[in-house]
Parts: sequence; C-alpha cells; structure tokens
Amino acid sequence: MPDIILDTNLLADFLAQFFGSARRGRDLFTTQGAISRELARKINYIVIWHNWNLESKESIAQHPGWIGAATFAFVEIAHKWTDIVRERFTVEQMAGFVEHPPAWFAIEPIDENLVDAFFDAPTDALTARRETRSPEWPDTIQVAVAFGRGDACLLAVTDQEVRRIDVLQNRLV
Repeated sequence: MPDIILDTNLLADFLAQFFGSARRGRDLFTTQGAISRELARKINYIVIWHNWNLESKESIAQHPGWIGAATFAFVEIAHKWTDIVRERFTVEQMAGFVEHPPAWFAIEPIDENLVDAFFDAPTDALTARRETRSPEWPDTIQVAVAFGRGDACLLAVTDQEVRRIDVLQNRLV
C-alpha cells in the first residue's frame, strides 16, 4: 500500500480521532467528518501494520507505507484554528503531535527537496462551473508533497476542484 498524504481538513479530522476515539492509534479510525470509509480502512491498515510488525526482511517487503501531511497543513490548522478545529483537540495536543509524531506518520517539510515536485504539480483545476483556474496555494503544496513521495503516493483531499484534476484521479482516496 502506498503512502497517504492528508490535506488540512482531513488532517484536522484525523487529529480529532487520534486524540479522541482512536486513542492515539490504539483503536480504529472510523468514518467521521471528511474521513471516508475507504480512507479509514487504509489508515487503519497502516497503523495496525506499524503497531504489530517487527522490522524484518519479510515485513519490509509488505510495508504498507505511511500516513503524512505537509508542515504547511499544520500551519493552516493553526491559522484557522476556530473554524477548523472546533474544540476537537487542544493546541498542546497538536504541538505534542508535531514534536513527537507516531512512527507511522510523516510530517513533510516544505524545503528545496520539494521544488521538483512543484514543477510536476498540475497548474489547472476545474471549478464547479467547469471553468479552468489555478489551484490555491495550500492545495498545490499538498499535491506537490504527494508527488514528491513518488508515483504510488495517494492524496486525501476535500477540495472539490482538486478532486477534479484529471492527472490526480488515480491518486485520490
């Protein structure tokens, strides 16, 4: 299974469950908010595999990937705290997560290693009226992070315009 990159809204829903019903990855993530049944299933598969498999040659061949988000997604959550978080977790919890994420979660930096992926990111998105426009900056970052993790990396996004970008169709979850 490939890596999964979460956009800002999905990251907030993920963190709400992580600090709530999923008990820091010790219980299952469920369909809730923007987390679909398929995404919850993929998240649970990755978390369970990492929690129960030892690093051996056999398990490395079956490695399911990581869940991740760009550092920018955490900045966006902080920037729009009241609108996005809605008291589902605290600032201290998010700070602790950023400082010590679980072994199965990758926080992707926005640095020079992402430059090539930005060139590969699509420049056009369709609006609801079927008009073409450039994706918003935060959406482009999420797409570039997914592209930077390789061809098999999946992208979990809530933005409907990004979901309509043709070259992303086989990467969306």
